[in-house]
Amino acid sequence: MRYRQIIWDWNGTLLDDKDICVDIMNRILNRRALPPLSREKYCSVFGFPVKDYYKRLGFDFRVEPFEDISLEYIFAYQQQCFQARLSEGALGALESCRQAGLSQIILSATEQTFLEQQVAFFGIRHYFRELLGLDNCHAAGKVELARAWMADKELDLSTIILVGDTVHDYEVASAIGCACVLLSTGHQSGARLKTLEVPVFDDFGQLEIFLEIS
Repeated sequence: MRYRQIIWDWNGTLLDDKDICVDIMNRILNRRALPPLSREKYCSVFGFPVKDYYKRLGFDFRVEPFEDISLEYIFAYQQQCFQARLSEGALGALESCRQAGLSQIILSATEQTFLEQQVAFFGIRHYFRELLGLDNCHAAGKVELARAWMADKELDLSTIILVGDTVHDYEVASAIGCACVLLSTGHQSGARLKTLEVPVFDDFGQLEIFLEIS
């Protein structure tokens, strides 16, 4: 088996919340008479920093502060996200990893308390040794969070892999020096992800084969 520890991203990787994110953002855009998003356009423009993503959608922060728009989005997301579901195949992959003896954590751009609430709601808390979320609700600081988590640990980075769904997940893995694979079923298109020098999978079955746990 290649790896002993998996760092999972949450939104778009284990949690299938893309349609909810598109729906919420379209309501926010509509209130400001800005062009709506399709799923395809969303996957082509979404990214981190989130503030830059908002700029690409046409928000003018000279007229309205980013923080105000972000809080509007977060409030709506926190109300609606429990209508989401786990990504197809995610539960099976978590169980396969558990049976194979892999240590699993979640590293997320979600605020810590809300991350804990979400994971508990979907009934999968028992799979994870740790849940690592941010201290803010603006999705800023995931690299720093990963580095802080590693700072007091003696880790063999060759045994750790990060599984995500965005270019930023690749950036996080690169920043801390661990392996990375990406899933094309989340918040960014496979075409964008395949520009990176890491494996990109279309489903969890392919991931399990790669991890040698299937």
